[in-house]
Amino acid sequence: MITDPLFCALATPAIPITGIAKLGSGGAMGGLAVSPMSLVVPSAEAAGVMLPALAKQNLIQFRSAAAGLPSVRLSVSASTFPQ
Repeated sequence: MITDPLFCALATPAIPITGIAKLGSGGAMGGLAVSPMSLVVPSAEAAGVMLPALAKQNLIQFRSAAAGLPSVRLSVSASTFPQ
């Protein structure tokens, strides 16, 4: 079990960032989730931490698709922000 506080500080925002990226509004941010964690633990271990979260996100998505629920897509247009 990883108990390093620095790893926990880096891993805590990584999972929501990956979830936002999976919704479609995060772009390539999901690929950045493992990199900061790899600074503290080996890359394979950091990827292993993300695997259950990714699997659960996929399971929820598959269940909602099988139930006929509409998929959720977040999008932000440039006109949302004042210039």
